[in-house]
Amino acid sequence: MIAIIYLSLALCLGYSFTRWLQLRLAGIETAAISIITGLFGFTWIILLPCLILPYRFALPVGSLAISALIVWLLIKGKPAPRLKLDRKIALTWSVIAVASLIFWAWLMITHDLLPTSNGLMSAGSTWADFGLHASIVSHQALPSSLPHDLPIASGTPLTYPFLIDFLSALFVRGGWSMNFALAVPGILLAWSITQLLIAFGWRLWGRFGGAVLGTILILTCGSAAGGLVALGDWRASGLTLLAWLHHIPQNYSGIDAINVHVNNAVADLLLPQRAFLFGLGIWLVTAILWHSALAHHRRRWLFAAALMVGLLPLAHPHSFVAACTLLAGLLVWVALHQRAHLSVWLQSLALLVAVALPQLAWQQLAIGSGTGGHIVEGWTRLAGESLIGFEWHNFGLILVVLIGLAVLLMKPRWRRYSPWLVPFFILFVFAHVYSLQPFAYDNLKLIFYVLIMAMLALGGLVWRSGQITRWVLAAVCLVVFSVPGTLTIVREFQLHDQFASNDDIALANWAKQNTSPDSIFATTDSPNQPLATLAGRSIVLGYRGWLYNYHLDYVGRQDAVSALLVGNTSDPNVAAYHPNFLAVRVVEPSDWTVNTPALANLNLVFSNATWSVYALNP
Repeated sequence: MIAIIYLSLALCLGYSFTRWLQLRLAGIETAAISIITGLFGFTWIILLPCLILPYRFALPVGSLAISALIVWLLIKGKPAPRLKLDRKIALTWSVIAVASLIFWAWLMITHDLLPTSNGLMSAGSTWADFGLHASIVSHQALPSSLPHDLPIASGTPLTYPFLIDFLSALFVRGGWSMNFALAVPGILLAWSITQLLIAFGWRLWGRFGGAVLGTILILTCGSAAGGLVALGDWRASGLTLLAWLHHIPQNYSGIDAINVHVNNAVADLLLPQRAFLFGLGIWLVTAILWHSALAHHRRRWLFAAALMVGLLPLAHPHSFVAACTLLAGLLVWVALHQRAHLSVWLQSLALLVAVALPQLAWQQLAIGSGTGGHIVEGWTRLAGESLIGFEWHNFGLILVVLIGLAVLLMKPRWRRYSPWLVPFFILFVFAHVYSLQPFAYDNLKLIFYVLIMAMLALGGLVWRSGQITRWVLAAVCLVVFSVPGTLTIVREFQLHDQFASNDDIALANWAKQNTSPDSIFATTDSPNQPLATLAGRSIVLGYRGWLYNYHLDYVGRQDAVSALLVGNTSDPNVAAYHPNFLAVRVVEPSDWTVNTPALANLNLVFSNATWSVYALNP
């Protein structure tokens, strides 16, 4: 019941804010912007009192503040006339809205830790990434106040962009299951993003059909070489096409064996990387506001956009970079062509910086080692690999589209698109020469914004051609760009991977009932460690790939776990991390050594067919 109240408050906040903006919107646009801004604003406002007060005080205070803000926005806001749609466009968009809701609901519910008789289920990349997200959700939902540490590296300050996980933690505290708490905001945000991709593309390029085509290309895009690999696999299988499609053998949008990593947006960004839902959603809202502000320069729109972008670092830093990149391009355009309005744009920039700076300082300084940014030579290109070959295998004809757009901007009639496209040409180059984190692959989140602008532009240009020609060109675009990603999406519907067994759930339930929320467990690293994901307990050593990518030194943690597995509780590394319990699987991965006779000397406090837990300092 409380979770429903939270959701209702968030949606009311979003609607009142959207109404206050006084921006002419179609009905679907209003719904999408209300959902995104409502969930985002609700989470931020609730978070602020939770930083200093226990939940029993902070949650009512935050809810009352939101209620007061809703009333104020409704009083101050005068709704703009609704944007009337052509009947054909209205019908088409309504069908897309319904179809996309079904699409996202099915994927989110089945991937976001779905309860079954055999445990909790997930699939694909979501299985791995949700180990982190579920750990943060449980860690923040179960105590009496908001913890400030990263649960997969006990004692480490939480600098990870946790905002959307905090929202799900609130829903868990409000009575929802983990599946509902993860899936409901995921469905709402992914659906809204789909509608706003169409809305932004339509506003920017003036062709609704082109915006729909561009959105389809964005969501179904993948590495260029994936289509040829898929064709080869099908021919080698000896199966009919339908039989092969019924059991697609691998992800064809990203293939490690040939070093192609333009992974599909649905399967590898929007489903598993939850923070991207807030990031992309807010980026689209602000892009629409900036597009309107470029024509009318309304202070309300500019300051609202600046505030939202300024709040992005704790939600999704890559989207913050993409938004600032776009704003830089718009500021240059205003300075060159609309100088009389530059002052209000600069004022909005000052607001953005003032809001973002404390978050950025915390993320860079709290753990003393920053985020691990470094120079790279061609994104994920391997040493000795041809740069041209790497780019072509990954991007293929997308490179031709980018070059074509650059040439197009040289013509006077197209130069008005310069502030929208040139920043992303620069971002594309930046993503190839500097990685924001140790794993350069994560720059895909920046490259995806380049793909958004390129595909929306391509769709808009295709729809400027003749009635018959546009459909032929659209079909060609879908064949050329969408095959790898479409195969990857279809495969997501076929995957069913166990995230937690019934023994895992039993272990988590025991931990919740018999240990304090601030207990620390030593375990071997795995993405779906149930003590972290389901019980919300801090663990000494989370998945080492995560710790490396968050620029955390995990060697001492690894040594502490290794010492405990052979019964050495006096090792200095163990003392450094203060674990209260050791959890051991019956069968541990081969890279860990377990001395079972030595562990028999420890105090066994829980066991089942899969797990044994030993108290280290009873």
